[in-house]
Amino acid sequence: MKKALGSIILIFALIFSLSFNAFAASTSFTIDNDTIDSACKTMRDGFSIYATGKSQYNGDCRRESISNKTAWYSWTCSSKMLRSSNPIRLTAGIYLNNVKFTDPQARYYVEQRDGGYFIGTINQNTARAGWSYLSYTINKNNNTPGSYSVEGLMVEPSGLNMSGYTGADAISINATA
Repeated sequence: MKKALGSIILIFALIFSLSFNAFAASTSFTIDNDTIDSACKTMRDGFSIYATGKSQYNGDCRRESISNKTAWYSWTCSSKMLRSSNPIRLTAGIYLNNVKFTDPQARYYVEQRDGGYFIGTINQNTARAGWSYLSYTINKNNNTPGSYSVEGLMVEPSGLNMSGYTGADAISINATA
């Protein structure tokens, strides 16, 4: 009887531990440039050129000179922020569908609660029209080690001394801890 009870408890413990990972924390959201969604926001320094057209996500976008080393554009959604003490797997979608988006090294950062962390570059000049993706594991936080979050995304022009533009349109975030 004791062996049977012990076996049943062991089986339930195994089932619980295996199913615990099935309930991992996650978030998923999309934000357009100049969003009207009150739960999300965009902020910028530069990116003052506003353009409209059918190829853009929701019909409009923003852009900034590639050579501007101080400009940035940020999309955040605090109400959908994911926080975790475990590293977070992130897939960031960037919508690029404008022939004037030509930055060969547009720089992208994940927006955490305490700041932005570089996750990679995209060649906006050769990216296919539509969604491009960056995947990244968030496993560092300089201000609060062991505390990770995803609140949004930021882009900066590469700062290269060349003509052309860095684009900012829509982004999507899919993250799981």
